[in-house]
Amino acid sequence: MSRYNTYARQLDAAFKTARDEYAEAYSSLEQARQADTDAKAWKPNDNEEDKRLRIATAAIELNKADAAFTRTRSTQTHWSF
Repeated sequence: MSRYNTYARQLDAAFKTARDEYAEAYSSLEQARQADTDAKAWKPNDNEEDKRLRIATAAIELNKADAAFTRTRSTQTHWSF
């Protein structure tokens, strides 16, 4: 096996890992966005406190998912072998 083949395999493995991390972070972000949208809808027997709490909790989760996605995107350009 040539050294270039070894480099190609390492690059392929790094790409697949990065792609999987990106896909997971993006999926979490999309789920958090949907949860945020759902939290803003009125539900039967809902009161103002419950709705505010639900919206605040969803906003926190959305911020966490957005930060994780941004962190994942920023580390994608810094591959190392």
